[in-house]
Formats: sequence, structure tokens, C-alpha cells
Amino acid sequence: MKILIVVFSALVFLGCSSLPRGAQEVFDTRNEAANFLRLGDGFFSQGQMDSAIQFYTEALRANQRVDFVEGTILARSSLGRAFLRAGRMQDAQRELNDAYFDATLLQEPAILGVTRNNLGELYYTMGNKPLALEFFTTALESQEREDNLTPILYHNLGILAFDERQFDQAQNLFTEALRLNRRQGNATEIGANLYMLAQIELRQQNIAAAYDLAQQALEADQRAENSPGIGDDLELLGFLSRRMNRYPQAFNYFRRALGVATQLDNLELTRNALGNLVELSQLMNDDELAARYRELLFRLPN
Repeated sequence: MKILIVVFSALVFLGCSSLPRGAQEVFDTRNEAANFLRLGDGFFSQGQMDSAIQFYTEALRANQRVDFVEGTILARSSLGRAFLRAGRMQDAQRELNDAYFDATLLQEPAILGVTRNNLGELYYTMGNKPLALEFFTTALESQEREDNLTPILYHNLGILAFDERQFDQAQNLFTEALRLNRRQGNATEIGANLYMLAQIELRQQNIAAAYDLAQQALEADQRAENSPGIGDDLELLGFLSRRMNRYPQAFNYFRRALGVATQLDNLELTRNALGNLVELSQLMNDDELAARYRELLFRLPN
């Protein structure tokens, strides 16, 4: 299932146009920090958490150097979500809670919304869905306008509804998120919305509709060059093609998913793709291919 998506720092990073004249040194440092954030966001979107952590840390240090409070909060929150994706829960909790505490003192709505959303993801990952719901809902209720965070919050609330098998509610939330993301041109988020809408159709056994939506998700993620999303989409398309007894087509999707997974060091996707490639090779009566992928599967770490 498509993991909860989070807003990128650059979407809400406060610009420096309001700086007073003569503040060129601070201007340069803030711009440097903003560039570090964008670099971190790029690595984050590609699943390269070590590099994302490195650049978010540099952004945090630069903002702290000039006591830029808004930038410090965003950098700290971004660092926390990178720790979260890397499985470093203690580090993630520290940074995300510190960012939220500082945001409550600052009371800048956009920044407060980001920190609430990221804390919601933390609690979702920890299995505390009621607290995740509280943070996502509070963040949405406090939004002053339909900015870049709003469709992300709709999506995240949709994930919670989906988990509870409240498919009608989830579909409404993902559809609203999709409408806003299309209006705003957020290609990565569009892919995530379409992927989850495909999952709803799959759960309701509407295989053809699910396949169509998964194809649209793949096209959106390809346009955004969103490698983690592409891997998820290919895996889903492979599964759906197999359900429709389109074995060569399913084999092609899983082989492409394997290519993405190995580049991202995604062990779970790699193992699933190889397992399906073994079975599909057997279904297509190709023992040589089956043996090849079985050997690769055997070599994977436990």
C-alpha cells in the first residue's frame, strides 16, 4: 500500500523577500539553507534517506547559525521524517516533537500544519492511529486556505479510512485530494491518489477499474520521476495483470518493478517481485527463467 505522503519543505519554505536592506549575509545563509532543503527533498523522494538526512542536517545548521526560526522548524521536521523513513524511530520522535513544540510557539499556520502532519505520520507508523487521526484532522481544520498541504491531509485521512475498510469515505477523500493536486499540478501526489483509488477498486473486486487507475498512477509517477511510487505502481499492475491471467504482461511489470527495487535497495519489493517472477515463469512453462529468479531470490538476505 502507498505509504503516507508528506509535504516537502520547499512547498512552505518562507521566502526572503521581506528581509530588510543591508541583511545580505542573512539572505545568503537562508538561501543556502533553502537549497539544502530542496536537495534533501530530492533525495527523500527517491528513497535515499542517508543523503536526505545529510542535507536536512546542513539546512538545520545553516538556519540555526542565523537564528531563522521558521527555517529551523522546517529543517528539523524534514530531518525527523527522513529519520522516520530510515527506521530510526528515536531520532524521528525527537526531531518531530521538537519541531512541533517550536511551531506551537511560533503560531505560523503553514508551518504548524506541516509539523502536525509529520507527527501524524509518526504516530501512524507507530501504530497509534487514533492519535494520527487527531493530528491530521487538527491540521486540516486549522488550514486557512487550500494550499499544498490540504490535499496531502485529505490523502492521509483517506489512508486511515481505507485501513478501517471505510471505502466510500476513503474514496471521497482521495478523490478530493486528486482534484486539488491536479489543480495545483502536484504530479507525485497525483500518483499516490490514483494508486490508492486503484487499491479501493481492487478491494471491491473491480479489477479492470483498478488496472486503469494503476496505469494512470504509473504515468503520473513517471512524469514526476518518483521512483518509489513507480515501484509500487508496477507491483500493483503486475498483481492485477496476473489476476486477469495475463501472465506475460504480469511478468513484464514485475521484472520492471525488480529493476526499480534494486536501484532503491527496497528489499521487500525485490523479494515480492522475484517471488512472482518465479511463479510466472513456471506458469509460462519456462523452467530456465524460473531457476534464474529462484536463485536470485535464494541469495536475498533474510
